[in-house]
Amino acid sequence: MGSFGYGAEYRSVGQGFRSPPGSNWRLDQEGTETWASQAVGPLRLKALFANFWDNVEHDPRRPRTTKTLGGTALGITLPGGSVLNFSYQRGTSETVGGPSKQAPQESWIEDMGASLYFYGGPIWDLTVSSSYSPSVNKLDPSKKATSYYHAIAGSYRPTESITIMPSLSFSEERYSWQGLRTATPTAMISFSYAPPSRNLSLTTYGFYSRSKSSDGWYDVQTVNLINSLLIPFGKAKKQAIAFELVYNQYLDAVYRYGSSEELVGRILYKVAAF
Repeated sequence: MGSFGYGAEYRSVGQGFRSPPGSNWRLDQEGTETWASQAVGPLRLKALFANFWDNVEHDPRRPRTTKTLGGTALGITLPGGSVLNFSYQRGTSETVGGPSKQAPQESWIEDMGASLYFYGGPIWDLTVSSSYSPSVNKLDPSKKATSYYHAIAGSYRPTESITIMPSLSFSEERYSWQGLRTATPTAMISFSYAPPSRNLSLTTYGFYSRSKSSDGWYDVQTVNLINSLLIPFGKAKKQAIAFELVYNQYLDAVYRYGSSEELVGRILYKVAAF
């Protein structure tokens, strides 16, 4: 009959998170998920329950939407190690905060998603994902909104020591009763070098995001650049010293007083928990 499994996890994924290969985690999402699954041959059917919210960085200029969803997912393992996934969930959402200061908005919501993890061998892999989520206000059914999310992320390993990970995503929210649209494109790339000896690792990371509403009242841009040198030590190399140079820019084109820019150098001591 195949294997049965179950589990639960908590995750917090910021805008600039570097997803591991095969992951279809959505950026700017935090919360918990529990599931039970049954595998039969190349098929895995999963029942799941999730509670997630966005605006992980607690930006007061953006509302926070919490979604509580239950549903099913189907995973199909393809020849060569690639995996195709489909999911359907439904439940409720609550939106609070933001510059409008309006009362919390509760809605009925559906979420339909699909993703493909393509394994190209030890040198490269690619993950493509997309979701569609319509919602209807509980108190006023004429207030309908639709969310879209699309992402593509890859990993390229030209040598044993070098890994290059680019990703692109695009999210969009449409509010039909207002004729309002908010779009958020993001781009990320990281370059990592770690020799076989694992005596050090060097990582350069860049992230760009811009979120803009069609009415012009919301327009923010985020840039993050990180250069990190990690030097492990000790018998098992479970301890490390990290030297980091970080540049962060937050530009608010509407409310200029909220913009910020910083250049930070730091030294960190890290210990592996396991």
